[in-house]
Amino acid sequence: MLDVVARAELANQEIYRSTTIRSGGVVTDQDGLCIFHGLSPSWVIANGAFRTDPAVAAGEAIERTVASFRDRGRRPALMTLERHDADLDRALASAGWTLAIALPVMVCGGRLAELQPGPGVVADWLDQANAAHLERLRDVLRRGFAEDGEEREVVDSIFATGGPITGPDAAAALVRVDGRPAATAIVYQLDGVAVVAWVATVPEARRQGLGRLVTTLVTNRGFDMGADTASLQASPMGAPLYRTMGYETVTNSRIWIGPLEPDGAA
Repeated sequence: MLDVVARAELANQEIYRSTTIRSGGVVTDQDGLCIFHGLSPSWVIANGAFRTDPAVAAGEAIERTVASFRDRGRRPALMTLERHDADLDRALASAGWTLAIALPVMVCGGRLAELQPGPGVVADWLDQANAAHLERLRDVLRRGFAEDGEEREVVDSIFATGGPITGPDAAAALVRVDGRPAATAIVYQLDGVAVVAWVATVPEARRQGLGRLVTTLVTNRGFDMGADTASLQASPMGAPLYRTMGYETVTNSRIWIGPLEPDGAA
């Protein structure tokens, strides 16, 4: 049986594969390497690759990733896991790739203490079939998750339809303050792991505890959906908050992006 860390690693990787498929992208998963291409050309969430078999040689993983991205005219991106991919990290650094971001992988083994919304704060579960609900979700993510035009374009491409929150294994919460959408988060239940993702609060509503509230809501919803463990990939800024809530860092993942000229990436 896989340990908690291994299950969290697999579930967080699966989110990239699943999100790509749900939003109309293409996933190639064969011979120990998963490569995913979304509708946006950005390396942020929408495109990447990761080894599903650590036995695949680092050079081969890089070469196959570069070839797939070159075919689409996109800058290559590769994801690595701290526990399994030290050789790939070294090879990517030697090949001139850039470490774009390191993401703590965090887990929580049980339900979080319920929080009561403050005055004027209302939390709802989104109906994936309701176009108005989806537009509110996209609006919060555009303003609260995305930091620039490229990331807003990624949000638009992924959430053009309700794909990423459809089905019995996904749920999205929306928090409103005085009637205005202010925070959101999504949870996916994957093989007993509740993966929390897309946590966002709009700038004007920050420092009011809304991120804590919406994360608590989706974490507990994941356990209601049958999970026995919750996990998330935290931003460096978000990790301290999640730690105070009961999540703990168990490992780290990294995202590397290749040189602008793909021919130099391998």
